[in-house]
Amino acid sequence: MKYAIEKYDNFVVIEPMSEVLKGEEAIQLKVEFLLRNNTGHKNIVLDLQHVRRIDESGVRMGVLANRLCKAVGGVFILIEVCDEIFEFLRMCRIEKSFIIRNDVEQAKRFIYHKDGGNHNRGAFL
Repeated sequence: MKYAIEKYDNFVVIEPMSEVLKGEEAIQLKVEFLLRNNTGHKNIVLDLQHVRRIDESGVRMGVLANRLCKAVGGVFILIEVCDEIFEFLRMCRIEKSFIIRNDVEQAKRFIYHKDGGNHNRGAFL
């Protein structure tokens, strides 16, 4: 599975380029989340704009990413979640376990406010 990665100052966006997130695809993303988390990215945004379906493996991958980010004081945010995926999360009764925003800008604002608006402060000290 192909995916795009876009790095920002205080978070990284991972965008799977697949319509279905299950099994092998979920494992590949787990590895990427572990790598990003171990290299200091505490805030991860998963952009699901191309994904239309997930299965239990995809849900477990999201739960793992959420735990990894929380363990280091960060957040895991889902964006561009289609109705089918949201309904699947709701049926699993875990939709409230995730931070879900519409797009990257909303995720960026959430992270900025979570961090107290301290981005780039001290740059002139």
